[in-house]
Amino acid sequence: MKVSLILNAYIGPGVKGGAGAEGYQLAVDLYRRNILGKVFCYGIGNNTPLPESMVVPFCSPGIMSASLRTLTSATKRYPRLRARRIIEQWMDKHYCQYLDQAAGDVIYSPKPLYPRTFAKARKHGIKIVVETSVLHPRYNLDVVTEERKRLNLRGACGYTDSVRVKYIEDALEKADHIIAWSHFIRDSYVKYGVSENKIVAGGKECEPPGVDMERFQPQQRDNNHRFVVLHMSSITVIKGVQYLLEAWQKVSRKIKGELSIVGMLDKDMRTIRRRDSQPGVKWIGPTTDPEVYYNNASVFVSPSLSDAGPRTVLESMACGVPAIISDRCGISTSIDNGRNGFIYHYNDVRRLAELIEWSYMNRDKLKIMGSEALDTVKKYSVKNYSADVCDRIYTLIK
Repeated sequence: MKVSLILNAYIGPGVKGGAGAEGYQLAVDLYRRNILGKVFCYGIGNNTPLPESMVVPFCSPGIMSASLRTLTSATKRYPRLRARRIIEQWMDKHYCQYLDQAAGDVIYSPKPLYPRTFAKARKHGIKIVVETSVLHPRYNLDVVTEERKRLNLRGACGYTDSVRVKYIEDALEKADHIIAWSHFIRDSYVKYGVSENKIVAGGKECEPPGVDMERFQPQQRDNNHRFVVLHMSSITVIKGVQYLLEAWQKVSRKIKGELSIVGMLDKDMRTIRRRDSQPGVKWIGPTTDPEVYYNNASVFVSPSLSDAGPRTVLESMACGVPAIISDRCGISTSIDNGRNGFIYHYNDVRRLAELIEWSYMNRDKLKIMGSEALDTVKKYSVKNYSADVCDRIYTLIK
């Protein structure tokens, strides 16, 4: 069996974490097992063992690095540009042009994109396996539309691109198998018409990609460590930070501490930030060294309205930091409520405030929970990722 990868990332040995590092490791492992067909990706770094004939880059590394920075910034600031969808469609057209029977027997994609490429693969008899790294896009569109209405936010945003929603739905329709990390994620797909027979959900074969346990690990802290509540993401209303700000307002006068919010803000969140200026909130912006902030945190909060992951929860746990997460996070299956973290109903601001206050008042117990969190996340080591993917494919394609 030969497996080709379509990776929505720039890959290479120098990539630090995330989809690019995971995708590179997976490609190299498949190549060493002699089962790699082709690798379709944004671009690839130097000094890799992958033969040039097996790699189909979208464009050169230098151009890609600059264009991705520009694209990310432009999309966040000017969502009406719909640049993300446009570049995905260009990539789809490019990959389709270079796909042939040399791709092998299976295409594996961590994102449900590229319907044109998938359609051509099916004509060659190639099976398509995708992971649901997001909830169903129409579910997200409905959630965000309702929330923006509640917050009186106007104009376009990243999740309200109905053309992109249809584009992803087209890719889902062409997939043979869809891997969902949890039943919560699966249910969002079934709700919007995806055949339940296509979806594999829950169980070891559907665990999330994993964590780099060498990069994300606990660091020594002094006994007078300041109480810090941390949130880190690519920040939009779907991440629920607006509810975290409400909760912080309820507790900020009762505790001595800081709410650190790390990540790039989109247009909606910049509006919310201007509306909600309160003491003790530190807006940090994007970072290339998330482990520094994890190890400075007392507790991590993921208040998402809809989230297949997020990966940041597992990374914080790997640093020995327990997480408070909403019940709309797909990764909630990794939280044993009260032992290694807490789960609460996504819009229950009072309960979120109570959990933050409890964390402040019970610092010793919080440290024990952090140790439990670390023990929990060890099973998700990224070192197991490629073996897990191969197991998934072999299980599905018999």
